[in-house]
Amino acid sequence: MKIGLIDNDLVKRYNHNFPNLAIMKLSSYHKQKGDNVELIGFDEINPMSLFSNDFDLIYVSKAFTDTETPEYVFKMNNVKIGGTGFYFDKAEPLPYEIEHSKPDYDIYKKAYSFIKNKTFFEDYSIGYTTRGCFRHCEFCVNKNLNKVELHSPIDEFYDPTKKKLAMLDDNVLGLPDKHLFKIFERLGEINKPFQYRQAMDIRLLNDER
Repeated sequence: MKIGLIDNDLVKRYNHNFPNLAIMKLSSYHKQKGDNVELIGFDEINPMSLFSNDFDLIYVSKAFTDTETPEYVFKMNNVKIGGTGFYFDKAEPLPYEIEHSKPDYDIYKKAYSFIKNKTFFEDYSIGYTTRGCFRHCEFCVNKNLNKVELHSPIDEFYDPTKKKLAMLDDNVLGLPDKHLFKIFERLGEINKPFQYRQAMDIRLLNDER
């Protein structure tokens, strides 16, 4: 199949500088199946464009609700949309086999010429060690969840050629110690700079932690 992937935030937000993890996982999954996968923009599927191409399946993903999406996208039968940018706290998770595919860190290379800050595209392994939270903050996509759960082992998304790691967990410190300490032991073994991008919940710290 010919697969088109559109990072809605990248093509519609000025100076956007962070890759879409779902796009990278979808790319990896479809390449493993032998599909032809391309990172594209909206012009390449615009039915009114002279440069429109035919794809068997197109995925459009966005993280931010205020990112503009062309109206014609919602009328196309071969388009699947997803992400918190479309559905906020009601966003459907990726199917298990896609969610746990190793991200394709090469898929964005085609777009490097117009990405102003490529740090997170070039230097970081990106993923989730946990998902969920129990704080019920009204502004958060996790507001309806009640717990923090293990999600992926670090090696599922870790690329040894990358200089650093970025985890997208919302509340990793919500894990019980026996799981939490294993995550940080592995980060210590990897011994590269890392960051948790969302937050570290100081209320859950104690002397041992």
